[in-house]
Amino acid sequence: MFFVPNINWAVLEVFNKGGYLLYVTDSRYEPDYRAGGVDTNHQLLALPSAYIVGDPDYKIRLVVVSNGGDYRVYDNTGAQVPEAPVIFSIQQNNGVKTIKVTGGNAGRLLTLQGSSNMLDWEDLSQGHVVGYMGPAGAGHQRFAGPIDSGFALLDTNLFPMRFYRIKKDVSPTGL
Repeated sequence: MFFVPNINWAVLEVFNKGGYLLYVTDSRYEPDYRAGGVDTNHQLLALPSAYIVGDPDYKIRLVVVSNGGDYRVYDNTGAQVPEAPVIFSIQQNNGVKTIKVTGGNAGRLLTLQGSSNMLDWEDLSQGHVVGYMGPAGAGHQRFAGPIDSGFALLDTNLFPMRFYRIKKDVSPTGL
């Protein structure tokens, strides 16, 4: 158990050496905080000891959201690490651009924005909440939550030049 002031929710993803997702626990869906999750009343984060005691066969990614939006990512050493990159690719066919967005960490709310002058930005998509990074191994996943494949948007804007960016927010409740 770890005391985390004003904790809202947390997601623990456990991977094997090859990067395959073995286990996920998400406090927004998992009511039994003692098995790995969050007790917001007592501001406690519980992590299953089987994965966090330094076993070199496991790598973890822990997302902790506190204070109503403070979003942090930690690795298996407990060190804060940079967020996973958000990647987008653009393809154009007959004047229609298809923008595909992938990546990010669980619980991030991503909105694709566009601008013709890099000063005035408009939301081009509804917020997409990033899910988990891959399928869990049979018998190892406690929570069968959404696997993230990103999202795509068709942009038919006729501007010859358009710039794109991702706005990041925190998902307040669920995926």
